[in-house]
Amino acid sequence: MAAVRSDGLRAALLRTAPIVLLAGLVGLAVPLALKVSDRHDQDRQRVAILAAARDEVTSLMNISYATADRDLGRVVAGATGDLRHRYQVQRSHAAQLAQTKSVVTGSVVSTALLWLHGSDDTARAVVAAAGSDSTGGAAPALRHYRWVLTLREVGGRWLVSDAAVEGLPS
Repeated sequence: MAAVRSDGLRAALLRTAPIVLLAGLVGLAVPLALKVSDRHDQDRQRVAILAAARDEVTSLMNISYATADRDLGRVVAGATGDLRHRYQVQRSHAAQLAQTKSVVTGSVVSTALLWLHGSDDTARAVVAAAGSDSTGGAAPALRHYRWVLTLREVGGRWLVSDAAVEGLPS
């Protein structure tokens, strides 16, 4: 009788052990998969933020009196809030740039993400850029800039809400 019970218990354990083991593995795999998914989402956000920062500084660093309306339109397209409003006003006065024959050209050297707040969809990035400014036919001088940008996610896009050059251009 004892042998029958032990055989029945052994058979029951052999039948349920794979199910218990599978449940345990699933229990471990789900949180791990969610963590990997979160990491991918953060990486995608980081790439999108840095691309938006790079694009906006490129737009800010490339404005010519000859194409001012189009150039300022690019700045407005990548901006939100007060920054957007400020450049919309400047865009309405684009014809005045023709009087000074101002040309600003530059390029982004590097970008970095300072912080990202997922709870309110804001981020801060720093962008190093180099460029030159010539006004009224003056010889352009190469300068280096450190831009600090605040970005907000608006309608699924990262837009710049504040942009400032930190320190003096060198």
